[in-house]
Amino acid sequence: MVLVLVIAHVVLTLPAFTINLIATFQIADINEHFEGVANDVVILMFFANAAVNPILYGVFNTNFQAAFSFCPCKKLNPIPPGITPSPLSMRNSSISSPDAMFRST
Repeated sequence: MVLVLVIAHVVLTLPAFTINLIATFQIADINEHFEGVANDVVILMFFANAAVNPILYGVFNTNFQAAFSFCPCKKLNPIPPGITPSPLSMRNSSISSPDAMFRST
């Protein structure tokens, strides 16, 4: 999972960092060679990095999936078999069980 996150981060942020490095050290006139749609795509890729992280965590990390099992929409989207909440997620909680969250007091 970590390898996938690192690869996604590098692929999505490397173009923006490369352009900033070129502009900082004035290796080339970046405005002359890089403008318009290409600039927009690089900026979009940079911001997409933040959007991709939760998706990758949701796909690859069972603890992350278990944390969403406590979502109020639990009845609409039941917990898949084989995924159990982590005891660490309940450690600092005053809730004794997952079902206790949905009971009215």
